[in-house]
Amino acid sequence: MSRTNFKTYITVVDVFTDLGFEPIPDDTWAVGAAVRELYKSALGQSPMLELRKKTNGPGSHCFAVYPPHWRPKIEEIVRSVAKRRDNQLKLF
Repeated sequence: MSRTNFKTYITVVDVFTDLGFEPIPDDTWAVGAAVRELYKSALGQSPMLELRKKTNGPGSHCFAVYPPHWRPKIEEIVRSVAKRRDNQLKLF
């Protein structure tokens, strides 16, 4: 049985940050749910979880982690949510 190197795996928050979008909890939860369902639909199982440092504040939290080749799928969902957020902010 091979061991997975989670250090190369990515989280939704990683993608938000890498794209330069602030990882607001409402958005990261929405994207996380969408990506999780896409992953489950594609692979028939939930993504693996890894204990990582929390995004804001002290402590750690279990994050869903995705293989690097999932980045384009996650980026697409992050961009759609961030675009919607940016469009809403323009209304005020």
